[in-house]
Amino acid sequence: MNHAAVLGPGRIGRQIALVFALGGSRVSLVDVKERPAGGAAAVFADARREIRRDLALMAEEGVIQHDEIAPALDRIEDRIGLDGLDECGYVQEALPELVDLKRAILGRVSTGVSPQANPIIKETQAIYRENFFPEVKVDWRTYPDFVGHKNWNGCFRCHDGKHVAADGKVSIKASDCRSCHLILAQGSGEALEQINAKGHDFIHTDAPYAEFSCVDCDTGGPQK
Repeated sequence: MNHAAVLGPGRIGRQIALVFALGGSRVSLVDVKERPAGGAAAVFADARREIRRDLALMAEEGVIQHDEIAPALDRIEDRIGLDGLDECGYVQEALPELVDLKRAILGRVSTGVSPQANPIIKETQAIYRENFFPEVKVDWRTYPDFVGHKNWNGCFRCHDGKHVAADGKVSIKASDCRSCHLILAQGSGEALEQINAKGHDFIHTDAPYAEFSCVDCDTGGPQK
């Protein structure tokens, strides 16, 4: 992607710009807020200071090379307003969580960007509409979805090692995947060719799977 735009030079927008710049893209960090004289310059100066600091920390930790810092900073340009975004292949919003503001800004952007970016914007808007409902102050995390057991405890409300089966004796363990699942194959590469019609014991990716459940680590976000 040759040119990306990030709408909003705040904390989140700065980090998104950093990622695109490190990936080799030219990035327009766009301020759409009306500010007093010199206000935008101060915001952009603070954004660059923070981005430069984070790049330096990444270099110290060995995540990137020191000689990647300057080119990444050079790829980020300050821009005020929405003019000139027609050449951008991707537009990412990082605006305050104000629904009227988002609708107004994205509505204006969607009519003035390249055909390549337009479907991305429309899909982003659709995802937001389906998961965030600021008018009633709820989002996708507000009410848990108990279908399955990956992001919320769902099945594990009973399969928790504390409940027992109808005979009153057999414990329903969260760690016994095979009580519900038939794992024909797992892993990657050649391991996936080792198909077992009777089912494999589940092998967790990065820890021995014993007395814990998926939801202990995987979460759909804090419930409100």
